[in-house]
Amino acid sequence: MDNTETITKTGTTAAQFLKIGVDARGSAMGNAFTAMSGDISAMYWNPAGLATIGKIESMFVNANWLAGINFNYAAIAINLNQGGVIGFSMTDLSTPEDIVRTVEKPNGTGEYFDASDLAMTISYAKSLTDKFAMGGNIKYIRQQIWHASASSFAADLGALFTTPFRGIRLGASLS
Repeated sequence: MDNTETITKTGTTAAQFLKIGVDARGSAMGNAFTAMSGDISAMYWNPAGLATIGKIESMFVNANWLAGINFNYAAIAINLNQGGVIGFSMTDLSTPEDIVRTVEKPNGTGEYFDASDLAMTISYAKSLTDKFAMGGNIKYIRQQIWHASASSFAADLGALFTTPFRGIRLGASLS
């Protein structure tokens, strides 16, 4: 029997590495960070949240996962005062080199492979009023495993509204 017949739903998802939270605060909140602002990690959760950062913010995350998988995230955002906030981020997930195994050669073919995922994002956010902000991301996404690779572009849109009720904000993000 051909091995491809036993695999179902191949190719049904892509860029799953983009679902990995980039900061402890947002992840600790159960990824419920869409209505938060004033933090550079808003670039990941809701780009509209960037509108309230200070002059310049940056962050870098390095996380070693199981089986030698390495996750990196770097971001910088600059407040242009009345011109809004512009930001750039890079997300990288890589796996170490491993042995190519097949049904016929379960101990290895003598070849090796690795995999990597990359996303580069440009962000822009602006406070339209003292209570309402909007933002957006444009992403270049590339995934590679062994001899195969794919790339694409994606966009995110976000909005943030500060209600008249103390401490209550509403956020929306479309990815």
